[in-house]
Amino acid sequence: MLQQTRALIALRRREPALRLGASRVRWAEGEVLVLQRGEGPGAVLAVFNLGAQPASLPAWLPELLDAAHGLWAHPAPRCTGLAWPAGAAAFYRLTGHGT
Repeated sequence: MLQQTRALIALRRREPALRLGASRVRWAEGEVLVLQRGEGPGAVLAVFNLGAQPASLPAWLPELLDAAHGLWAHPAPRCTGLAWPAGAAAFYRLTGHGT
Protein backbone atom coordinates (compact mmCIF):
# COMPACT_ATOMS: atom_id res chain seq x y z
CA MET A 1 0.00 0.00 0.00
CA LEU A 2 2.84 2.42 0.81
CA GLN A 3 4.47 1.78 -2.58
CA GLN A 4 1.18 2.45 -4.37
CA THR A 5 0.69 5.69 -2.44
CA ARG A 6 4.21 6.84 -3.27
CA ALA A 7 3.71 5.97 -6.93
CA LEU A 8 0.48 7.99 -7.07
CA ILE A 9 2.10 10.98 -5.36
CA ALA A 10 4.95 10.85 -7.90
CA LEU A 11 2.42 10.56 -10.75
CA ARG A 12 0.59 13.65 -9.51
CA ARG A 13 3.86 15.61 -9.37
CA ARG A 14 4.79 14.48 -12.90
CA GLU A 15 1.47 15.11 -14.63
CA PRO A 16 0.28 18.74 -14.72
CA ALA A 17 -3.28 17.65 -15.55
CA LEU A 18 -3.49 15.93 -12.15
CA ARG A 19 -2.59 19.18 -10.37
CA LEU A 20 -4.22 21.85 -12.52
CA GLY A 21 -7.50 22.33 -14.28
CA ALA A 22 -10.91 20.88 -13.92
CA SER A 23 -12.00 17.29 -13.76
CA ARG A 24 -15.12 15.83 -15.28
CA VAL A 25 -16.92 12.54 -15.20
CA ARG A 26 -16.67 10.91 -18.63
CA TRP A 27 -18.71 7.86 -17.63
CA ALA A 28 -20.16 6.34 -14.47
CA GLU A 29 -22.27 3.23 -14.27
CA GLY A 30 -22.56 0.65 -11.53
CA GLU A 31 -19.15 0.36 -9.89
CA VAL A 32 -17.13 1.81 -12.81
CA LEU A 33 -16.03 5.44 -12.87
CA VAL A 34 -14.10 7.16 -15.68
CA LEU A 35 -12.77 10.66 -14.92
CA GLN A 36 -10.83 13.09 -17.09
CA ARG A 37 -8.48 15.79 -15.77
CA GLY A 38 -7.48 18.52 -18.20
CA GLU A 39 -8.31 18.95 -21.88
CA GLY A 40 -6.59 18.12 -25.16
CA PRO A 41 -3.19 16.44 -25.44
CA GLY A 42 -1.80 15.87 -21.97
CA ALA A 43 -5.20 15.32 -20.38
CA VAL A 44 -5.32 12.35 -18.02
CA LEU A 45 -8.05 9.72 -17.96
CA ALA A 46 -8.57 7.75 -14.75
CA VAL A 47 -10.50 4.47 -14.89
CA PHE A 48 -11.71 2.76 -11.71
CA ASN A 49 -13.67 -0.41 -11.02
CA LEU A 50 -14.71 0.03 -7.41
CA GLY A 51 -16.56 -3.28 -7.32
CA ALA A 52 -15.62 -6.80 -6.32
CA GLN A 53 -16.48 -8.25 -9.75
CA PRO A 54 -15.20 -7.55 -13.27
CA ALA A 55 -17.26 -4.82 -14.88
CA SER A 56 -18.19 -3.66 -18.35
CA LEU A 57 -16.67 -0.57 -19.88
CA PRO A 58 -18.39 1.73 -22.36
CA ALA A 59 -17.85 0.69 -25.97
CA TRP A 60 -15.83 3.84 -26.82
CA LEU A 61 -13.25 3.36 -24.05
CA PRO A 62 -11.00 0.46 -25.22
CA GLU A 63 -10.13 2.23 -28.49
CA LEU A 64 -9.34 5.44 -26.60
CA LEU A 65 -7.10 3.56 -24.13
CA ASP A 66 -5.28 1.77 -26.96
CA ALA A 67 -4.25 5.19 -28.32
CA ALA A 68 -3.32 6.56 -24.87
CA HIS A 69 -0.10 6.33 -22.88
CA GLY A 70 -0.42 4.20 -19.73
CA LEU A 71 0.88 6.03 -16.66
CA TRP A 72 -0.01 3.81 -13.68
CA ALA A 73 -2.23 0.82 -12.95
CA HIS A 74 -3.04 -1.46 -10.04
CA PRO A 75 -3.33 -4.29 -10.47
CA ALA A 76 -1.99 -4.05 -14.00
CA PRO A 77 -5.39 -4.28 -15.69
CA ARG A 78 -5.70 -5.75 -19.10
CA CYS A 79 -8.68 -4.34 -20.89
CA THR A 80 -9.95 -7.39 -22.74
CA GLY A 81 -12.84 -6.33 -24.87
CA LEU A 82 -15.11 -4.39 -22.57
CA ALA A 83 -14.17 -6.14 -19.29
CA TRP A 84 -12.33 -4.32 -16.50
CA PRO A 85 -10.97 -6.35 -13.55
CA ALA A 86 -12.45 -6.04 -10.08
CA GLY A 87 -10.71 -3.43 -7.93
CA ALA A 88 -8.61 -2.15 -10.82
CA ALA A 89 -7.53 1.46 -11.25
CA ALA A 90 -5.46 3.02 -14.02
CA PHE A 91 -4.35 6.41 -15.30
CA TYR A 92 -3.69 7.22 -18.96
CA ARG A 93 -2.32 10.31 -20.70
CA LEU A 94 -4.50 11.09 -23.68
CA THR A 95 -2.84 11.87 -26.99
CA GLY A 96 -5.49 14.21 -28.32
CA HIS A 97 -7.63 11.52 -29.98
CA GLY A 98 -11.13 11.53 -28.50
CA THR A 99 -10.48 14.02 -25.69
